[in-house]
Amino acid sequence: MVRNIELLGLMLGSFVATLAALRGLASLFIEAGEFRGRRASSFDIIERGFGRLARRRMLAVILVGMVALLTRVALLPVLKVPLPSVHDEYSHLLAADTFSSGRLTNPTHPMWVHFES
Repeated sequence: MVRNIELLGLMLGSFVATLAALRGLASLFIEAGEFRGRRASSFDIIERGFGRLARRRMLAVILVGMVALLTRVALLPVLKVPLPSVHDEYSHLLAADTFSSGRLTNPTHPMWVHFES
């Protein structure tokens, strides 16, 4: 139950952060003002801004990654780092530790003979 509440909080926080980011982007593109001889609607301004962003692919990829990272960092005080609770999660942590230390496998245990069946 607690895990579901944390997941819901994370989703809600991400949604709110996305809305805030879109609102910020819209305010950045407000200065465009005129669009084809008429007052530009908010959608026109946002569409033009995202069009300019889409033409710069590297910037778009970096921006998406940074928004995701900053959203998680902003939510850390509210949603702590979850502890592993399923055996699969422990195996992923062991694999991450193995790979981050530059190995593909863990070293053989010094008393490996005693583990033979």
